[in-house]
Amino acid sequence: MQSTVRIAWGMDSAGRARHASQVERGKACGCVCPDCKTALIAHQGNKYAKHFRHATTTTCRGESALHLAGKQALVDAAAAGESVATPELTGQLSQADIRGDVQHDKWSVHAGTYRIGKALCEAAVGNDLRADVVLHHTGPKPALAVEIRVTHAKGDAEREKYLGYGHDAIEIDLSRLPWNATPDEVSRAVLSEAPRQWLHCAAAERAKTMAKAKLDSDVRDRNASLVRLLEQTVRRLRDEEWLTSSRFPWPTLVETVPDDDYVDGNQATASPQLTSVDPKWRRGDDYIWRGSGIVGGKPTAAIEVGLSGMLDLVPARDHPVLAISVSPGRTRAEFRQSLRVCWLGVDHWRKKLRRNARKGVIRKDKTLLSRGIGYLEDFHYLSASEQMEVVAQEWLRVPPPSDPGEWSYSWGTHYRVWTSVIWYHEILRGLFGGHIDYTSPDQIALSDFYSTLFDWPDDDESLTQRYSDAKGFLHRLEKHSVLCLEGSGYAANEYPRVRIVPWEV
Repeated sequence: MQSTVRIAWGMDSAGRARHASQVERGKACGCVCPDCKTALIAHQGNKYAKHFRHATTTTCRGESALHLAGKQALVDAAAAGESVATPELTGQLSQADIRGDVQHDKWSVHAGTYRIGKALCEAAVGNDLRADVVLHHTGPKPALAVEIRVTHAKGDAEREKYLGYGHDAIEIDLSRLPWNATPDEVSRAVLSEAPRQWLHCAAAERAKTMAKAKLDSDVRDRNASLVRLLEQTVRRLRDEEWLTSSRFPWPTLVETVPDDDYVDGNQATASPQLTSVDPKWRRGDDYIWRGSGIVGGKPTAAIEVGLSGMLDLVPARDHPVLAISVSPGRTRAEFRQSLRVCWLGVDHWRKKLRRNARKGVIRKDKTLLSRGIGYLEDFHYLSASEQMEVVAQEWLRVPPPSDPGEWSYSWGTHYRVWTSVIWYHEILRGLFGGHIDYTSPDQIALSDFYSTLFDWPDDDESLTQRYSDAKGFLHRLEKHSVLCLEGSGYAANEYPRVRIVPWEV
């Protein structure tokens, strides 16, 4: 019983691939299956495309038939003196300069043709490598191995072998051809139309070598230019008249306290400058030049000069560093000096600026200033009785108590002082004055305004105590129907009809 599997190509007694249209009909075709080597029967009717079937029942599907046809196409092309197309191959090499900028250089091998003088099937390329077909050129070109792909592409192992033997090789992909492709279709696909790729190309290796040599030279030249640029910059920086003068682009430190519900925000700035520079400089292995100088007669500040991008790779500093970045011009032939200067490792300077900005915010509260307090940052320098007198008489318009109450380390003042300030500023001016919608223990315990007013300690234990005290005070005001609980905070309930003395709540 015949197999139902149809294949278009068989192998004749001479080992040649034969299409079903090229042989006699039936068993007289004299062909066998390229895979299982059993006899084939040629079917050449009009109902189906001409094809072979196995003469006996078998599980073989004749998957090597098209593969064999592809090799035969090359053998036939050699006999006819035809050429096979070779694909284009391109690539790009990359290398970073000392600044970290990546430079590129492209290489390519153009698509071409290989005129076939001889084609040898299953020819040995090396001890452990046999090609589907090895082609020999009619002229001086080296031999070219050809792999025919029908199912699986060649992997890295085969590529490495061809590379090791230095043998040019391409792979031609026939996987998209139909099973019943005609001899002419197979020939056109193999010689020019089917996709193909290089497995190894000696010309590409030469092109890559030349491109790498050029790229190495370009990067060396660029590095030399960058080093000269740095050295020129450092020579100028060694001139104290420039580095310690106002002509130098000194960076400005800026710290801002944003607007809050009481007063406008404020900004504090400073522009620290070197007053002297140590003449000794050194260049590190990272191409960064380092020196040192004095800022305002105070302890030494380091100086670091590098190409833009270099200084970003240096770990965070824990001491003042004047970082100077030098940027080259846009063209490789001409470099233009451009400096970017900033202070690093100056958290303590910035903290002082934030304090100054916060003091500026407080000075802007003209309502409080008009009530005779003066500068609020000086409030905590007043004595306990003076604080109580200001809060009671100037703010609340009530006689002060005989004593300010118990001292609280967490609040930086006495009990009757802080409760009166919270009452006036948070409740009367804030909630009932329409400046805020609600308050909470957190809001009070973490307030920058009160922190500056009382000069609070910033440890966690003090923060916890302030939170607890504020929560208790707000809860007592809720009991007096002044506040109402709203979520985790308190909102205004009813304006007190009688004057409330906060230290008696």
